Amino acid sequence: MENENLVVISRSNLRTVSFGIALPIGSAIEPIPGVTDVLITHMLRNTMKYNENEFADIIDKYGIGIFSDVDRTSTILGFRVPPQHLKKSLEIFNEILTEPNFSEDTIQKIVQQQIGGLQQIKSTPEAMVSNYTKWTSSFGTDPITKHPAGSIEGLQKLNTSDLENWHKAILRYNPYFASVGKDISEIKFKEHGLENILSIFGGNAGDYNPISNSSNDLSSNYDEPEVPSSNAYIGINIRGSDPSLNNYGEDLYRAIISGGMSARMFTKIREEKNLSYAPRMSVERFTKGSLLTALMDVSPDRAVEALETTVNLLHEAIIYPVDKDEMNRALKGAQRIAVFVSDSSVSYTNFILDRLITNREYDLNAIKNQLTKTSEQDWQDQVQELWTKRNISFAVSGQAGDVMNKWEEIMEKMF
Repeated sequence: MENENLVVISRSNLRTVSFGIALPIGSAIEPIPGVTDVLITHMLRNTMKYNENEFADIIDKYGIGIFSDVDRTSTILGFRVPPQHLKKSLEIFNEILTEPNFSEDTIQKIVQQQIGGLQQIKSTPEAMVSNYTKWTSSFGTDPITKHPAGSIEGLQKLNTSDLENWHKAILRYNPYFASVGKDISEIKFKEHGLENILSIFGGNAGDYNPISNSSNDLSSNYDEPEVPSSNAYIGINIRGSDPSLNNYGEDLYRAIISGGMSARMFTKIREEKNLSYAPRMSVERFTKGSLLTALMDVSPDRAVEALETTVNLLHEAIIYPVDKDEMNRALKGAQRIAVFVSDSSVSYTNFILDRLITNREYDLNAIKNQLTKTSEQDWQDQVQELWTKRNISFAVSGQAGDVMNKWEEIMEKMF
């Protein structure tokens, strides 16, 4: 049976194309933080065809990036891949779903549509230069290639290995940010036991990891020139020496990003700075690399301002509401459900979703006591209300009825 929710995202460029499943959890109804990450976890770890290590090998081999994205109407859950591996990735995506969700004809149609679009982009250097000019116009001369902004010579020389200099270029153009950024990454983070937060960064939207030295930098798999999108991105890198990072990466994401940045930092950015761009959060996970990336899209002409604003707000966003002991537990992977966010009802809902999909066993009473100070009846009312309002559809599993039955079982055990 074909999946009508299958989408191909239009932000494709010369190096990557994207596709995934559109879930009806759009920003218009305030998507619950962490839902798409739970679904990604389900896809990666709970498949019948591949175990986690096998799927990790496939991801590395084909250069697949996992991502989630939210727009006004839906949440996209899917893969970002090099063009040459699109068809194989679509097949893999199809195989790991609970049931076949789209046919071979659909796969072929998408492949032809995407590759055709890529060929059209490649054959139109004017469009490439136009995009590139917009991206570098604020610099005059491209800070990476040293060629005039938007020139074909500059575009041809802009390759993946040089993209890390985008970050350095921003710092050169804004020494204040460079000094503040160093202060935060080397001093303030450590004061709060957050040594694994490497840095704040900026780059061209769509890149995997412009400043990573990780051997798992998937962008090295292909060297076609980048066509910058209309946006730049900013965010933070979080890396751990513990090889089990991806066992607690989602916890760290929920504990820091969902609880801090998306709820507090972005609100402050909009209210205090009166900025017109629309922030967006996503997470990139490299299965065998120790990297978790939080992104926010901004227009290039506001990139430096946004980076500066991020620095000014990062202290509160990062450390609230997670204290040092709680963060250390999350970083060590000692606790799977590190959803210490201020809105405990959302935290609880995240836990329920994780429990429903992954079928992991937890000490339900301990989790409940940890996440709430309200009465059991209040909890039940809050969670049921959230569940109803969000109208969450488990399109990936195709088993909404079974999920709802499990939901009721969990509620009975909890309360």
